[in-house]
Formats: sequence, structure tokens, C-alpha cells
Amino acid sequence: VLRPDYSNARCGQLAYVGALSAGSALAGLLSPMTGLRYRWPTDFLINDLRAGQMLLAASGARTDPYEWLTLGVMINVEQHPPNPEPEEFNSVHASGAPEVTVVQVLEDFAKYFLTWINRWAEDGFDCCHGLLLLRCRLTGSAISRAKSGKSRPGVLASPGAVREVVTAPVHDAEA
Repeated sequence: VLRPDYSNARCGQLAYVGALSAGSALAGLLSPMTGLRYRWPTDFLINDLRAGQMLLAASGARTDPYEWLTLGVMINVEQHPPNPEPEEFNSVHASGAPEVTVVQVLEDFAKYFLTWINRWAEDGFDCCHGLLLLRCRLTGSAISRAKSGKSRPGVLASPGAVREVVTAPVHDAEA
């Protein structure tokens, strides 16, 4: 549970912080040539198969900033179908790292989350921008819209297009 000191509009960016934290943890635990991607808005992909997801939930929009915010992160470490189809879950173990434990993933996520949330709080979205683009698999989405011009805070730019991503969806836990 987080107690944000930032506007509700900015709190949606915490999904990016969570994605970078999970990605950093996984990148350090998987073999170097393993494909690791983020698929907006909630999925983590290992070798193009979903291996995790996250959810942002808040106390409700009646207060700004939110009274509390939760970032739920699920990373599939051990369980996976024997012959996964494209939309089925993969796992860390099935991706060539059978020695990795749930505890290792959780400890590394916590370490990276502390690092990334502090960088984001101090430096804003710019510190996340380039690293997100390296692993981001943008798909058609209602929360992004094509823009022209230079990259700026809160904007994900990819070759041939600039997409402004406003915030991650924040679910109202009190609704």
C-alpha cells in the first residue's frame, strides 16, 4: 500500500515505475538473451508469452492525492502450461531459469521499486522514458494517441511515431 504525495493524475505513472521495477528484477534473473517486454497497459512478456501483470487500485477519486494506492504485481515464477499458446502464461522457470525462487523475484522487485520510485519522485517521468521504450511493445490502445513533435515528459516516442501516454488506468477500489 502506497500513500502518494502526488496528484491523482501523476499517480498513474506509478504503473511505469512498477513495470521498470519488475523488468529490472527479471532482467537480472533471466539469461541475457531472453526476450523481456512490457505490453501496455498491464502485462509482462517473456519470450512473447505473458508471464505477469499488474494492477493499480486507489482509494477513490474523492481526494487528491489519493488516500492510498496499491500496486499489485504478479510474476509467474514456477507454474506454466506444458505447451503455452500465445495468450497463455509463461513462467520464469520455463524461460530457462529453473533455479530462480519466488523469494529472489520478490526481493529484487522490492529493491528496484525503491530505486525507481525515488528516481521518479525526484526526476519525473524522464528517468523512465528511455528504458520503457527499450522493452515496450505498444499496441493499439485507448489511452495513447498519436502526436507529432519532440519527446517530452510523459511521452513514449518510438521510430516513426510519438505516442503520449497519459497515465495508467487506476481502478477505484471503493466503487
